Amino acid sequence: CEQKRNSIKEDAKTKLKQAIDSRVTYLQSEIKERVNEVRQRCSLRLGWIVDRVQQAVNDAAYFAQYNASDYVQIGYNKGLNGRILYPHSLDEASGEYGNPVPGTKVILYTQDLKPYQVSVSGDIQTALPGLSATMNTQETHDDELMWSRDSYPSVTFKPENCSIHINANVFRKTWDHRGSRHGFHHKHYTYRQWADVSVTIPDGWSFGYVPWNGLQNIKNQTITFSAQDGFSAQIPPIPIRM
Repeated sequence: CEQKRNSIKEDAKTKLKQAIDSRVTYLQSEIKERVNEVRQRCSLRLGWIVDRVQQAVNDAAYFAQYNASDYVQIGYNKGLNGRILYPHSLDEASGEYGNPVPGTKVILYTQDLKPYQVSVSGDIQTALPGLSATMNTQETHDDELMWSRDSYPSVTFKPENCSIHINANVFRKTWDHRGSRHGFHHKHYTYRQWADVSVTIPDGWSFGYVPWNGLQNIKNQTITFSAQDGFSAQIPPIPIRM
């Protein structure tokens, strides 16, 4: 009996140790996984913070140059018989180009005096070569794509402050529809409709800070505006710089 009792004790100890070892191994794996997740989140967050700091530095430098160039401009304008040496707009360029006809190529300058070329469009506005905008609108029924279409909203460039203006509204909405009865139940359908807008700027230009409460993504020379569910808003002015 004593031998059997000792055998049962040893067997119980062995099983308990195995259970503890198994639990320890699981917890170690769980801790390692959580640590990696935290590291990844911290890395992403740090990258975002670095990007925002860099953007703030660029904006501060840009506005500092803007103020300085105003004083430089005043000095250059004196004694030029109405001709502005570094025109920032078509109005300022009129001393050199007169009243340009549509299609005329005009050299303008950014606020920090970098030259770039624009063309005069039909409504006597400036067109920035390489600037374009596309709106993509889609609708799904129960995640099945019903239709998708592209349109091309009006996009204008204002050289006075190097900003892009687009006549487009971004939105995303979801709604349910109750269909015909099937037995004791009505079939429910989920509808989704959304519109995204992508804006592409010429090489050599970059985007400034855009205050936007929706979603936005910048890839190379294109910025895409999209919306979370229930959100709808007009695209704000987009500052760009060389």
